[in-house]
Amino acid sequence: MARIDYRSQAPTIVAAAPRGSSWFGRFLKRLGLKLVMLLILFAIVFGFGTIVAAKTGLVTVPVVSSFVFQKPKPDHTVVAGSPIDAAVSMQVQEALGKLLTAGPSNGTASTLTLSEQTLTATLREKLNGSTMIDASSAQAAIVGSGVELFLPLKQNGGATAIVLDVTPSVENGSLHFTLTRFAVGSLSLPAWLTSWTLEATINLISQAITDVVGKYATVTGVTVENGAVNLNVTLNVITITG
Repeated sequence: MARIDYRSQAPTIVAAAPRGSSWFGRFLKRLGLKLVMLLILFAIVFGFGTIVAAKTGLVTVPVVSSFVFQKPKPDHTVVAGSPIDAAVSMQVQEALGKLLTAGPSNGTASTLTLSEQTLTATLREKLNGSTMIDASSAQAAIVGSGVELFLPLKQNGGATAIVLDVTPSVENGSLHFTLTRFAVGSLSLPAWLTSWTLEATINLISQAITDVVGKYATVTGVTVENGAVNLNVTLNVITITG
């Protein structure tokens, strides 16, 4: 009689996986991946923000600041001189004297020279009382064909400053400054991105010059050379002598 192997005929019992465990596991894996990516993104944004803040010098970030920040310095030091009113008035009187001596045949065209010392005195006068800028250390220096406005900030113990490079031009008889470079501490930003927010500050000096010069003359042109801003003007003789 043939032997029957009952073990080979015994049913095989396979433990069933809990229902739904496969999709839940995949969900956890995807969630974990998203969390990791989110943490990496947060770290990048936080790190970038920390570096930007440290470069401005508005705050001191341990270790980071020593690598990315250097205290800004002006191109050269300028000592404040005569204020704009006195400087322009004196030159106008001299030009008027020459005009009266030479006669009207020479016309009423003249040149007014505004030194960086006068520009610095005017800048400090306009910034006096500022809660953000240290007016006593602010200055305007002639650099190349433009003007550098150096504005030390009171924040963080005076460790940093705003530096603006501007180029003068004449529009409708008024002097204007156009921003060509903007920097806070060691952080430089595109001029086109920040010019509209700094328009009032940029034109503090130009408006003061226009207001004073406008009493005596009309500005027709401007050049920057020999450490000064030179204004080509037409004297208003009737206004001056009237």
